[in-house]
Amino acid sequence: MLSAPSPTFAHTHPTPQTAALNASELHCHRDRAISSFSGVPIFAGVATATEIEAALGLGLRTLKFFPAEVNGGVKALKALSAPYHMVRWMPTGGVSLDNARSYLALPPVMAVGGSWLTPSDAVKSGDLSRIRALATEALALAARE
Repeated sequence: MLSAPSPTFAHTHPTPQTAALNASELHCHRDRAISSFSGVPIFAGVATATEIEAALGLGLRTLKFFPAEVNGGVKALKALSAPYHMVRWMPTGGVSLDNARSYLALPPVMAVGGSWLTPSDAVKSGDLSRIRALATEALALAARE
């Protein structure tokens, strides 16, 4: 995940620095999940108010809206942000370079993620220049916001 003071982009696959867990998994395994990932940011994947409530109950305030596009996209995230104004969002799932700007325009969105940053064919072939170019383009978009 790339982090910056302004909205930026995050790769959606968990890394040693991040753990993406869904809220129900956290709810079912609260003690183990919190202790297992101590010191590692947890971005619970949520799509409904019930899942948001479960994540908030665990003290999480930065949530991954997933899958964003099939759950209503920017319009749905805007609606969810009204009652959940304390949440910072990281939408993933259907987010692309074409629609990322719309998500980043929402004040509570801190980052977006998408597999477009690391297409499987580029990873498989080791095409680091293509991945670097995509990441550079994504960062440039985030910098304009």
